[in-house]
Amino acid sequence: MGIAFSSTRDYFGFISCREFVSSDSGNSFSYSKNTLEKIGEAMCKPIFGTADIGLRNIRNPLVITAITITIIAAITLVFYPGTFAALSTLAIQPWMVKFGFYLISQTTVLGVGLRGLGRLNNDAVAAAWNAKTIIPIPIGAERVR
Repeated sequence: MGIAFSSTRDYFGFISCREFVSSDSGNSFSYSKNTLEKIGEAMCKPIFGTADIGLRNIRNPLVITAITITIIAAITLVFYPGTFAALSTLAIQPWMVKFGFYLISQTTVLGVGLRGLGRLNNDAVAAAWNAKTIIPIPIGAERVR
């Protein structure tokens, strides 16, 4: 069974949503995830989970401070690697951090693709999407009951 999308925005909402909610009851839509979707979820969790928590708590001053400190450290690493190495008390070289960022970004892209493929091949999700009985909840959105 194919899934009908009315726009590219619909497609990306379907692929990148955190969860599906039943439009009738407002509760989580329960379905059995296939292997591809489970693997994709696990690969996306480090980035999407952190982004979800950060976006839901963005008004908290502690989160704003933590994000600011992280961005300052990242800018120092990218533009001043010698200074970063001198300030770092660990034996972490700048190439190690850059490789870690590269690895996590590639893993996330692969995870999004696998999760999307798993969702597109799930008959229960396809039937509910085509019948307009589920609503995708994006990352960082609060679900109001």
